[in-house]
Amino acid sequence: VFFTSTDPLATVPLQYTFVPADNGAHTFTDGVAFRQAGSRTVTATDLAQTTVTGTSAPVTVTPTALAFLDVTGPASAQAGVAFSVTVAAKDTFFNTVPTYGGTITFTAPLDLANPVLPAPYVFVPATDQGVHVFSGGVTLFTAGTQVVAVEDQNLLPGALTVTVSAGAGTT
Repeated sequence: VFFTSTDPLATVPLQYTFVPADNGAHTFTDGVAFRQAGSRTVTATDLAQTTVTGTSAPVTVTPTALAFLDVTGPASAQAGVAFSVTVAAKDTFFNTVPTYGGTITFTAPLDLANPVLPAPYVFVPATDQGVHVFSGGVTLFTAGTQVVAVEDQNLLPGALTVTVSAGAGTT
């Protein structure tokens, strides 16, 4: 038999050939380790008769503990033009942690020209579900590679690298 899962990141037992001593049943001590949140199943398929399969009952997999803050936004921006960023609370397997309720703060340590950043924000689990969009919340002014960093009260980091182009010249 060989095993597959609806979780593409799952660890499943290796292929196994039954022996007479199994009496038609075998315990797989390595088991299954799901990593992707949601409803997941495992299917065992007979290699000799691929129409013979068995699928587990659905298992609801929940995210593990918060591991980092994922900051997404544009790869490039023009100096002085606002853009949006999204911050998502993630576990070690990149699942969104919908129960996250921490306070985050923004910095742009390389932009010395007084960047415009969102005020500290408290995630509300009931409405944010671990993800919050800061629409038009960031404006950087220094051309070059810039970093928009995010940190929560437990010092969990997140960052977005943005290439900032010079704004229009003035006469």
